Amino acid sequence: SSKLIYDNLTLKIFNLLDKKAFNELELANRLNLNISELLIELTKLEALGYIKRSGTKVFLTKSLN
Repeated sequence: SSKLIYDNLTLKIFNLLDKKAFNELELANRLNLNISELLIELTKLEALGYIKRSGTKVFLTKSLN
C-alpha cells in the first residue's frame, strides 16, 4: 500500500487546506512555489486520495492521521 511521506511541503499543504479549499495559483503563492512544482505535489496527493481537485480548486479529502 502507498504510504505518504510527510515532508515539509506536504505538511504546509495540509495545514492550508485544513482551513479551506484553495485555488491552485493561490496555493502556489502562499507556499512560495512555482505552479509546476505545486502541480507535481498535488498530483501525488490526489493519486493517494488525500486531496480532490475540482476545476482549479483543491480540497482536502482525508487527514494525515
